[in-house]
Amino acid sequence: MNISFLKEILKELENKVRCNSCPLKDKSEPLIFEPDRGVKIMVITYGPNRTEKPKVIASLINHPTYTYLSALFGGNFRPEENATAYWTHLRKCFIDVVDENERGEIDMLATKRCRESYLIDEIKAVQPELILAVGDRVVKFLWDISEDERLEGNLKSVFMSQENGMISNSQIKECRIISKCRGSSSSQR
Repeated sequence: MNISFLKEILKELENKVRCNSCPLKDKSEPLIFEPDRGVKIMVITYGPNRTEKPKVIASLINHPTYTYLSALFGGNFRPEENATAYWTHLRKCFIDVVDENERGEIDMLATKRCRESYLIDEIKAVQPELILAVGDRVVKFLWDISEDERLEGNLKSVFMSQENGMISNSQIKECRIISKCRGSSSSQR
């Protein structure tokens, strides 16, 4: 993990350096979790909805997202202090500052801007051994940017079926994902 590169990216995000054409630039603040040490797992969720402090978002109050992540990590999901993962989003800023009638288009534009401006650099900085993609939009984005030839053929169908919820009862332990897929159990490193 390149901590100095990640800190540089997060400082730019905090100051909205790369947000020039984003419709949320002057309306909202980005949700930033800065790990206090190197981590091997990167968690990507779609984006923050209700404006809250990061400590609230990274607590059991944030149901279902945080409780889901906490369960996957066996109760040890920590994105900042004593970090166990780096948690980021496709869309960085809170969307609740926008009138509900305008949210769809603004959300789409802001998400596109964040992905292009920050997320790929975040992945390069973290250099994760495992990316946990939470939600169909995140899976689709990672699929679209992937140049991994292993995703061809049979693995492509497995990867895309995860978008539709094929894997359930999963738990991450020591950088291993242990899953029950449609009744059978399997373990991958």
